[in-house]
Amino acid sequence: MHSSAGDEQVAERESDEAKRKRILEGSQSLFFRQGISSLTMDQIAALQGISKKTLYKYFANKMELVEAALEDRIQRIAAEVYAVVDDHARPFPRRMAEVLGVLSRQLALLGDRLLNDIVYREPHLWERIDRFRREKVFGAMSSLLQQGISDGFVRTDIEARLIPMMFLTTLTTIMSPPQFFELTSPPAVIFQTVTRVLLGGILTEDGRAQLRLAEAVE
Repeated sequence: MHSSAGDEQVAERESDEAKRKRILEGSQSLFFRQGISSLTMDQIAALQGISKKTLYKYFANKMELVEAALEDRIQRIAAEVYAVVDDHARPFPRRMAEVLGVLSRQLALLGDRLLNDIVYREPHLWERIDRFRREKVFGAMSSLLQQGISDGFVRTDIEARLIPMMFLTTLTTIMSPPQFFELTSPPAVIFQTVTRVLLGGILTEDGRAQLRLAEAVE
């Protein structure tokens, strides 16, 4: 049997984890709306209805909070994407539509303030995002495209190894800071446009039709 003191310690630890999670989620919402540079730790605490003492209990400074909030968001996106990709019970078009939906929704949260702060004020944050998208997100999409090839939804007159390479290289080039600021469309719209054009070129006629149906449901 566990001692009552041990139970209390577990309960306290779980409570701390829950509080930290709430702070991270609340901070993410603030950063999406207002960016990073305009907020102080005092403001972050006040806007979440917590004391400065509570905020500093979990995060020593703003950058530690920002980096933790980014990592938390990244891990959640990765988990959501891989849960879809690894669900082999569903057909390729459905999974592709869901992955694109996940990424589009996340990109839609990016405001100009946050994007400017990440790119120009805290470039190490963009480096972390870029590494994540190349190693995890685009890796998952590459795996999914390979499955699409096997399932007959991708054209066979294009070399199989070229398809994910072409798809991901184009996305990486266009979904980058210079393009974000040169193009007038929001990042989510840019992503949707590019993926739609690319998939239109590499999917079979049936693949395109099935993807449109899946996107309508999504």
